[in-house]
Amino acid sequence: MSERKTLAFESVVRLLYFFLPLLLLLCGAYFFYFKVYLRGKVNKTVSDIAVITQNIQNAVAEGKYRSFDTNYVVLSNLLPYDFEVEQKGTNYYVPNRFGGRMFFYEAFSNKKERTLFMALHDRPDEYQKVYTGVGAYMIVLTNLNKRECEVLSLVDWHRVNSRFMGIESAYLTPTKLYSGTYNLRTYVLLDNVGEKYSTKDDGVVSRGKLTPQEAGKACGCSWRSCSVALKFL
Repeated sequence: MSERKTLAFESVVRLLYFFLPLLLLLCGAYFFYFKVYLRGKVNKTVSDIAVITQNIQNAVAEGKYRSFDTNYVVLSNLLPYDFEVEQKGTNYYVPNRFGGRMFFYEAFSNKKERTLFMALHDRPDEYQKVYTGVGAYMIVLTNLNKRECEVLSLVDWHRVNSRFMGIESAYLTPTKLYSGTYNLRTYVLLDNVGEKYSTKDDGVVSRGKLTPQEAGKACGCSWRSCSVALKFL
């Protein structure tokens, strides 16, 4: 009986010798990714957004965003100095810190702006005659994986810039091509708190940071099809 116990103990020791280095390697890789690599990318992104939003605020002092898009931001030199912008024809593409891209779009700040656009969306020529710009804009980070999306969704963006209006986190699939920005652009307004709406956009929207449960639901992508959109005045 004692000999059997000794053999069993020796077998356990051999297994530990085999698996312990592997376990330590996995723990080290986990620590490096989540505590060093990912956190570093997130912190840098938060810093980027702080710089960009302040630059935009300084450049658009009147608070009206007209013909505002990614090209405008690039050509107005509103990005951090170390961004390596890619140009294709007349369009510019801005990278984000996670290997995806960063896009800039105009957005409605109140119901009046939204109503005007909706009334004339099928008559763009007439809309351009009365369009004087809108009061908000969005920064959209694309090609995020699940964990990157979740961590960015839990950031208190209002502390990064007090003109923060809301966030939408989402993921795309072949059957969810509408998710990502529509609800944030259209239904997070200064004067529509509590408004009920129904759209094809399944992204999770909040006027503050998402809860861990909301972030887990919103960032359900299997690879790099998650996105985080941020809206500012």
